[in-house]
Amino acid sequence: MSLTSRGRAAARKTIRVQHRVALFQALLWPTLVGTALVAGATVALKLRANRASSASAPSEPYIPSAPSSPSSP
Repeated sequence: MSLTSRGRAAARKTIRVQHRVALFQALLWPTLVGTALVAGATVALKLRANRASSASAPSEPYIPSAPSSPSSP
């Protein structure tokens, strides 16, 4: 293998690696943003459902305690 063909092979390998890195980066950011949006929407919906269920739940009725009679001497 001559020196020029080795140089060309190395250049092709470098370009291949750079293309893979660029593809990875191009796919990574939309995936991360989409995941963050889905997670945020899930948390927001769960909070909304919890607030709605606690607001509509009937509160316990107030039952006064029996009056305490003073002890007789």
